[in-house]
Amino acid sequence: MNLDSHAQRADVASSTEPARPAPAPSGARTPPADARLFVPSEARFLLDASSILASSLDWREAIRKLADLIAPALADWCCVDILEPGKPPRRICGSGGREEREPLLRELEQNFPLDPSSDQPPARAIATGEPVLLEDIGAESLRRFELPPRQMEIAALLGMRAVLSVPITARGRVLGAMTLIHSASATFPDATVVLAHDLGRRAGLSIDNALLYHHAQSASRAKSDFLAIMSHELRTPLNSILGYVDLIHAGIGGPVTEQQRSHLAKIRVSSRHLLQIIDEILTYSRMDAGQETVRVERTGLATLVADVVAVSEPLARERGLRFIVDDVPDGDLLTDPHKVRQILLNLVTNAIKFTDEGWVRLSANVAADACEFVVSDSGRGIAPEDLDRIFEPFWQVEDARTRSRGGTGLGLAVSRRLCRMLGGHLTVSSAPGQGAAFTATIARSVAEHSPSARAN
Repeated sequence: MNLDSHAQRADVASSTEPARPAPAPSGARTPPADARLFVPSEARFLLDASSILASSLDWREAIRKLADLIAPALADWCCVDILEPGKPPRRICGSGGREEREPLLRELEQNFPLDPSSDQPPARAIATGEPVLLEDIGAESLRRFELPPRQMEIAALLGMRAVLSVPITARGRVLGAMTLIHSASATFPDATVVLAHDLGRRAGLSIDNALLYHHAQSASRAKSDFLAIMSHELRTPLNSILGYVDLIHAGIGGPVTEQQRSHLAKIRVSSRHLLQIIDEILTYSRMDAGQETVRVERTGLATLVADVVAVSEPLARERGLRFIVDDVPDGDLLTDPHKVRQILLNLVTNAIKFTDEGWVRLSANVAADACEFVVSDSGRGIAPEDLDRIFEPFWQVEDARTRSRGGTGLGLAVSRRLCRMLGGHLTVSSAPGQGAAFTATIARSVAEHSPSARAN
């Protein structure tokens, strides 16, 4: 590659005309940067740089490490300017291992962010999307950039004989510029121009991926915060409704007719169902934030099943279904009873919801180190292609716009995560038209299965 023969290098010491951008190499004599075969040392440098860029989802940390790699490998010192939406450009500099340069470079970072509208090389690389190369720079040449006096002084102290600015790009956007500076040498080898151009693209993809990840994390946190706040706000009036229903049902305000008791029973069932949905949302938001914990206590298996039956049986009766509970074996569990109830309620109410006629069955079996609950039904069944998808958060078999059954689509996702937290798992077997059977297995003694571990 001969940049001189194409007037792509500029001797700014002898010309008052701005240096022209140095475009990526092209033509028959020199392949473009993305098709060039690097020699082993250059390939090794790109491998090291790529490893640094992939080592952290904090792009600031990755870019600082990259700047320290660039200097002294490719330049005496360097600066990387990143455009951040709504903020001044962020500047990160590398010293080339020279400690005496550190204070000056930190001052450049903190006090002299890039002005994108200026004629400085990095600003022009950002504006044009092409490399800008200045060589054999003299003190007089720097004055046309109209830098503040202190920045001019810092440039003189650090030394600036040759400057190469390449754009940092990703997915058709310019995210910033990477500027390499030689203090002693007045030129940059052609290979360095090509290498820097390639490095700018790699850095851009790394930064863009990190920004996308952090945007997704922020959106997820905002969603979890909203769900948690909304759920807490709904619980307060709902608990009051349940409390007043119990007072009226007990005859505190006066005699209650059988018809009124029937209406109150329906209000209680619907309120408890709504409370269950709120618990699903709260549990999911805590899990999503990594804040769900296991509270272990000894509890009787029969007591757990009786609590689930008390809530589920009225729901099944209202749907005209038989609710069958097999004999519950004796035994205690050392587990989180609230989470076990939530798993079973989710499975039973889900079975009731998707069974139009027939029955729903709950059975429990105890082994030496595990307890197994099976919830089966005579419902419509599940298509083979949906057997895995039903455990995805917010996914439902019916289209959200036309579905006839309510729910958040969180019950099975939450139940599977809770089973894992309790040292077990949740599986399903089903076929269209043949009902479904969900098997929830938990450790009989959760204390032996790392109860503080996060669900995943």
